[in-house]
Amino acid sequence: MDTMKQIIKNLQYVELSILNETTKEQSGILHLLMNETIEQTKEMKFFYDASFTSDKFLKHHFTYVQLAKKEKAKVLCDLHELQAELMVKNGNIKRALKIVTSLLETQLRKNNIERVINQWQKTGNRSLKDTRIFVE
Repeated sequence: MDTMKQIIKNLQYVELSILNETTKEQSGILHLLMNETIEQTKEMKFFYDASFTSDKFLKHHFTYVQLAKKEKAKVLCDLHELQAELMVKNGNIKRALKIVTSLLETQLRKNNIERVINQWQKTGNRSLKDTRIFVE
């Protein structure tokens, strides 16, 4: 199974547990699931499709890579915060639900990066080339 799909499936399980108010009964399972999810996210390679006009004009790609690294770090921070909220005796369940919902709605913040990439517009009459950006 694809790593991204597995992470989303794990987060959906956590969300369902929060909505069903069974986080205390499933604390052991949730702890293992969150550890697995964090490790998978650390090792996962995010990729994005972007366009460019020529090899000389790739400065915007560097910006995309830096932004993607920043968003991946935010995802990891969100996962650690989610894990903390779930494992603390009197954790803030509403905050945990907000974190997991945000991660699921933005597909681990990939939508934010793709929105920025899609705003790029070429200037001039050069033809476009496509490339794939990988972020570890």
